[in-house]
Amino acid sequence: TCNYTLGTGEVARLELFNMLGQSIAVLADEFQSAGLHQLNYNVAGLAEGMYYLRLSTRSGTVSTVVNIAH
Repeated sequence: TCNYTLGTGEVARLELFNMLGQSIAVLADEFQSAGLHQLNYNVAGLAEGMYYLRLSTRSGTVSTVVNIAH
């Protein structure tokens, strides 16, 4: 589960990358309203380890490291 907040309504792209910088999945790429958002993604098919989650909007980009463990 991923929670994030948008300050304004705009197109938001949420993407998961492996540690080599390769895109694993685009979790969202659409217009979203301002406010709190929650996204569920099934990681069962991914290897355990560290990944980057990147949220990109017209206003900017933010990234965080996530640890996937089964």
